[in-house]
Amino acid sequence: MGLAASERLRRWCIELDSSPTAQIWMRRALVAYVVAVFLIRIHHAGDFAGYLAVGEHILRGEHPYRSAGAFNTWPPFFNLLCVPLALLARPTAYVARALWFVLNFACVWWILRLCAMLVYNRRLTWAPGQGLAVSSPWIFVPLLLSERYVSSNFDHVQINLILFALVLAGLTAQREGRWLNGGLLVGLAAAIKLMPVTFVAYFAWRRRWAAFWSSLVAFLGLSFSPALVFGWGRFWDYVIAWHERVAGGWGVGRLNQSVWAMWDRWLGHGMVPLLTPGAHDIASSGSPVVTVAVFLTLVSFGLAFWRRARVANPGCWQQVAEWSVVFLATAVFSPVTWKAYLAVSVLPAMLLFAAWWHAPISSSARRGASLGLVAAALPNLLSPGFLGRNLAGRLEMACVPTVFALLLVAALIWLLPYLPALEAEAKRKRAAEEAEA
Repeated sequence: MGLAASERLRRWCIELDSSPTAQIWMRRALVAYVVAVFLIRIHHAGDFAGYLAVGEHILRGEHPYRSAGAFNTWPPFFNLLCVPLALLARPTAYVARALWFVLNFACVWWILRLCAMLVYNRRLTWAPGQGLAVSSPWIFVPLLLSERYVSSNFDHVQINLILFALVLAGLTAQREGRWLNGGLLVGLAAAIKLMPVTFVAYFAWRRRWAAFWSSLVAFLGLSFSPALVFGWGRFWDYVIAWHERVAGGWGVGRLNQSVWAMWDRWLGHGMVPLLTPGAHDIASSGSPVVTVAVFLTLVSFGLAFWRRARVANPGCWQQVAEWSVVFLATAVFSPVTWKAYLAVSVLPAMLLFAAWWHAPISSSARRGASLGLVAAALPNLLSPGFLGRNLAGRLEMACVPTVFALLLVAALIWLLPYLPALEAEAKRKRAAEEAEA
């Protein structure tokens, strides 16, 4: 982001924040977005149809993994949660989807509320007043930068926003010393979908043993709890069937934006970026070179993270940056990465925006934050609605979203040592503003 563009953005944010008319129109835009999602996506079955099918199989006493038409890649604990969804959908699936959308929008608000407290230490409000308004640029711009990934969860009617809210709430609770509540929330999210279990490893690395044990016990207890409903025999049968489903893989077609899929397309299949048209059903090449490339990529980022995050007791912004790295790395280094997984970029986008705002002009911190903001913003332009299906498909086959996600992780890692000074500057400026008020 050039100096002139950077200063224009700052002026625009100041003008937007000080204009009551602009604030009103921003809130109207948010309401219009919510209404449009309900009216358009309420007719789309998406992944939610799979959740309902799993619940129906269980209600009918059928095998949730091996019954006809079942394509279930979720752990046995999640099967239990599908049962009430299926019951809600029995009169009509529209009722269940409507409630699901309400829950997801509530989670978006919950996520923004937690982000506002962590990054700005201010309460999120709907309109300007005693807290930080959702229409203020400090909230609205980071949300806009992550819009494509957030919207993807509504487009495909998925669960990732709920999981993100659970984990972020759990991390916040543990930071505040509420270990049992925090551990239960993180463990619940990991039992629903295995990916958040990486935070248990993060707690061990940080030697936060209360967080580690509370999360691990909650995760294991909830993961084994279906045995109390199904019995141990059926439970282990479900576990084996679930493992078989997961071991089958998801392929490396253009929608899969994992690091694994990136290297498999480039090295395993020899696809030339931008010259290869978009395609969906592409099996994994099985090349050992891909495994080596993924391992070296992970080790490189892991070593850089370890080197830049060696401070013993990180401040709030440093912790948020570390959480953001774990969120993003978990998403992109898993065997499959749908764009909806990257809704977690809301948290790093808000932190990067705050760091960019308070960093001195032409400083290394400002350049790092700018790189991260650009990496967060550009995927919004890769939509087929902007570029056309052909070019958008080629860019997805070229793993451009994956590259931007890795650049976002790199920017966060680079910023880690600068964040204490930037957080102190943000607190000083806010104290001065409150004194003047």
